[in-house]
Amino acid sequence: MNDKPTVLLVDDEERVLRSLSLLFRPHFQVLTTTNGYEAERLVRERRVHVIVSDQRMPIMEGIEVLRRVRRASPHTQRLLLTGYADLQAVIDSINDGEVFRYLNKPWQMHEMLHAVRRAADIALSLEATEAAPEVEPAAVAPVGDEPEPAVLVLDENPETLALLRTVVAPGQALHHRTDLDQAFALLADQEDIGILVCDVRLGGADISAAIQALKRAHPALLTILVSPVRDVEILGRLINRGQIYRFLPKPVRRAMLKMSLEAAARRHRLLRHHPEARAASAPDPAPERDPGLSRRLFGYLERLRQRGGVS
Repeated sequence: MNDKPTVLLVDDEERVLRSLSLLFRPHFQVLTTTNGYEAERLVRERRVHVIVSDQRMPIMEGIEVLRRVRRASPHTQRLLLTGYADLQAVIDSINDGEVFRYLNKPWQMHEMLHAVRRAADIALSLEATEAAPEVEPAAVAPVGDEPEPAVLVLDENPETLALLRTVVAPGQALHHRTDLDQAFALLADQEDIGILVCDVRLGGADISAAIQALKRAHPALLTILVSPVRDVEILGRLINRGQIYRFLPKPVRRAMLKMSLEAAARRHRLLRHHPEARAASAPDPAPERDPGLSRRLFGYLERLRQRGGVS
């Protein structure tokens, strides 16, 4: 009996499939297909722990493959592979495919192997505890008098706060900060905050490193990024290292914000009731303290880690 985890590779180029198969076969059971419909059929018929799909394919784009796989087999960890700086693919991979990693061609073999191993470990952990990282919304509805997770808005634009006030659920707490230190202090003190809505820039500075560090310390926190940023490299990094939950380009549409907030609340409830599923929301640990973070911010992060990152 082969107890290796199963990886499904989807690419319309046979040479790419051969190359990836050679990389993965010593460590995984490998399935390959050039057809997105076939990929969907495979995950319905057997246990697939990880799927790696190319984005640009003639029959079905990779993000649509991952969207279908997410519905058919929520436990399967999803990775998107692309050789293009495709902004829309990055946005869709966050909002529709909820990908675990976004990978570029040409890939670095050790980085590719590490990402797939990490994804497989998460899938196996979830399988062992009989918990899926995602379930249908009705299955994670509020229990009894369980309150909605509080929302923290970290944005200097008053329009973001004003719009959020129109879409939060009745009784759902809404906090607002425009300073990174104050936001981290509030998160360390308030255990009920489960959703962060923020821009990638604050005070003219890029706060990507802080978003990534916060996710490592507090994996149950769901981050909705609202920003005019169109930089594929920044967004790809925030997927891979910050595990952002949604990305909404500014100006933000009210309907999209409302749907994103509701989805984040459902996911947060899942993480509260199924601690083992938090692994799917946690990025890789940092090898060392980020030199870009102040001592004060690092102190707040330590408090969150000690608390267990569960609000």
